[in-house]
Amino acid sequence: MKIIALHDLEEVATLLTDITMITEVDVTSVPTLEKFQQYLNRYTFNAAYLLDKYFEEGIKVLLSSKRYPKAVVILLSDEANLDRFLRLGLTEANLEPIPFNPLTLFVKTKALVKTIQNIELGLEQGVKEFDFFRYGLFNVLNTLAGKEANTFLSVKDAEENEVLYSLRIRNGQVVSASEDTLKIARINADDAVPKTISFEPVSYQDKTVYRGTAEFYSQLLKVEEVEEVPAEEVKVEVPRVELVQKVRENPLRERRVYQFTYKGFPVYSQPPEKANLPPNSLIVFTEFTEAGLNRLKSLLIRNPYARVVTTPVIKGRLKQEGFLEKHFFLPDGVQAVDTPFLGAKLEGFVYFPNGILITGNLFGSYVSKEIPFLDRVFLGHLRVFHEANVSSTEKLQRALEKVEPLKERINFVFPTYGYAIDRTLWDTVFETVKNLNLPTEYRTLSMDWKRLAEAYGIPARSYEEFLKILNSKEPSLLFNLLDDIEVLDIVPLEL
Repeated sequence: MKIIALHDLEEVATLLTDITMITEVDVTSVPTLEKFQQYLNRYTFNAAYLLDKYFEEGIKVLLSSKRYPKAVVILLSDEANLDRFLRLGLTEANLEPIPFNPLTLFVKTKALVKTIQNIELGLEQGVKEFDFFRYGLFNVLNTLAGKEANTFLSVKDAEENEVLYSLRIRNGQVVSASEDTLKIARINADDAVPKTISFEPVSYQDKTVYRGTAEFYSQLLKVEEVEEVPAEEVKVEVPRVELVQKVRENPLRERRVYQFTYKGFPVYSQPPEKANLPPNSLIVFTEFTEAGLNRLKSLLIRNPYARVVTTPVIKGRLKQEGFLEKHFFLPDGVQAVDTPFLGAKLEGFVYFPNGILITGNLFGSYVSKEIPFLDRVFLGHLRVFHEANVSSTEKLQRALEKVEPLKERINFVFPTYGYAIDRTLWDTVFETVKNLNLPTEYRTLSMDWKRLAEAYGIPARSYEEFLKILNSKEPSLLFNLLDDIEVLDIVPLEL
C-alpha cells in the first residue's frame, strides 16, 4: 500500500513517519502542489492525504491525473472548518483532525480503500443505490471521475424515497445540479435524515452549473449561509416582449418568433410566416438558409414597407439574391455581428441596446415540454442542440468571445430555434455553452433509434416510422427522450 500526503507541517510529517515505522507502508510527504503533481504522474498510490488548506487545489490536481488515488483523507488543522467539509458528503474515514493517532489513521485508510473497491465493484455490477453515510457521496463522485461515466446521480431521502437533489455526470465529472449549491450543502451536512445515493434515471431542470467535480467541491466549501434581508425594490427597465408565432419543424425543432418595440419600430426576431405586419416593421435575419430566404422574400412581397436588420456578410449575400439597399435598416445603437460557419455558413447575431440579443443557432435548444413563456430553459436540450448544430468548439468559442462584451447588458436572448432565455437564466446558459466540448465523432439517432424505440414502447419498423410516431407523442415523452439521447451520446443530426 502506497500513500501520498500533501502538507507542509512538521508535526504531520512526524506522525506520518510513524505510520511507515509501525506498518512498513510507504507514505510520501510532499510540500507543494508542483511536487504533488509530479509524483502522481510518475507513481501509483492507493490513497492521498490532503491538508485542509490545500484541499481545493489538491483535489483539482488529483481528479485531473490519470492514475489518481480515489481514497482521499482530509487532514483537518483547524476544527472550525469541520462543518464546511461535512458539506462534501464525507464518511468518518475521509476526515482526520490533527494531531492524530498514526495507527488509527492507517486502519481508517485501509477501510476507506476497501470502501472505494466496493463502490467500483458495485458500479461494475450495476448496483443502483449506495448508502450515503456508509459509502459517502465524496467517495462515489471520486470513483466516477476515473470512469468517464455519463449518468445521473440523485441523493434521496431513504425513508420517504424522495429525491432531494440530482447531479448530472458528464465524462465522470459533475457538470450541473437540480438545486442551488447552498441547498445541496445543507442536505449533505444534515445527518438527521437517512439518505441514499441513487443511479436511477431522472429528468430535471439544471439550476446550477459546474466546470467539474473539483469545482463542485469548491463551491460547496465556499457557499455562505446568508440571512435574507428584504432589499429595496429596484425598478429595472425591461422591454415588453411577445411570443407571436411557433412553428414546429420536426419532433424536437421549433422556430419561435418574438416581437418587441425599439424606438417606435415593431421588431420581429425572425421572419414570421404569412403575417401582415405594421408598415415600419423591422425583421431580424441572423441565419442565411434557403428556407429562411424564401420566408423573407415572401414576407417582403406581402409587406413591402418592412425592412431587414442583418449582419454585413448576410446583407451582401441577400443583395446577390436581388435585395436592394432600401430593404435594409440598422437603427442607431444596434450591433450586427457575423459569426460565420458556426452552424450555418452565414450566421451572426444582432444586439439591441434595450438588452435583447437575437441569434441563429447560438444559444438555441430543442423543445419538448410546453412551458410558460420565459419560465425556464432545459440545459440538456441546450447541450444536445449545440452538439447537433454547431460545427466545432473553436467556432463556438470565437462566437462567444464576440458576445461576451455585451453579456452584462442582456435581458433576453432569442435564438432561431428553442426556448427564449431571460436575465435570471442567462449567466447559467452562457457558462453551459462556454464549457461545451463538442464531440468529433457521433452516434447518430438513425444508428440507435431501435434501442430508444424499445425503451419507450414505440412499435416502429423503420427509422422514418419511429420519427413519425415520435412526432405524435406527448411532450413529456420528448423531455425524457432528450435526456436519454444526451446520456447515450447520441446526436440527432437527422432531425
